[in-house]
Amino acid sequence: MWKISRWSRELGRGEIVPDQGAPLEFDASVATVDDFQIGEEVHVEVERGGAGWRVVRVWPDDPRFEPPGFSLPKKSASPLKPSLAARVSEELSRVAQREELAVVSFTPRALVLEGSDGYLDSPPSDTLIFLDVAYAEIEPRMELKSLRLSNDRERDYLASRLGSLSGEQVAVTLIDQADRFRFIVASGVERPSEA
Repeated sequence: MWKISRWSRELGRGEIVPDQGAPLEFDASVATVDDFQIGEEVHVEVERGGAGWRVVRVWPDDPRFEPPGFSLPKKSASPLKPSLAARVSEELSRVAQREELAVVSFTPRALVLEGSDGYLDSPPSDTLIFLDVAYAEIEPRMELKSLRLSNDRERDYLASRLGSLSGEQVAVTLIDQADRFRFIVASGVERPSEA
């Protein structure tokens, strides 16, 4: 897998590094997005260029959310409070990526997701509890590709679905192996040891 080691939207230049081997520079004209993050995993197409290789296309492993027919609402969602964002980001970072998640309970008080590695008799590997869910756009079972706090554009989309989205409401983005987006909006996220 390749990762972004340098990126400048202003200069229209970047650099990618493989797990092993030499870095390659690329021009923004071959990038499919302009908001790469340092350390982000990307897919790359290269071709022979003289004595070396040159990048002909680079795109993020974590796709960008672009719902069809969606235009930004006149009023944007409030940004998530920094202290809440830090706490929830820490909880989400502990979840194993690329596992299977299943809804095991959904009540007015909480939505519980449990993860497993997909083997027949494997024990649960992760459990997340979303408190006081205001919105859930999820499948009963999904093969997780990534799980993170929703970005500003995703929060704006969710605000348009809910009517508003406050800085006290946590919006979480789940992306499955087919690059489909799912969302949960709640007052908080916990793990069983803290519940």
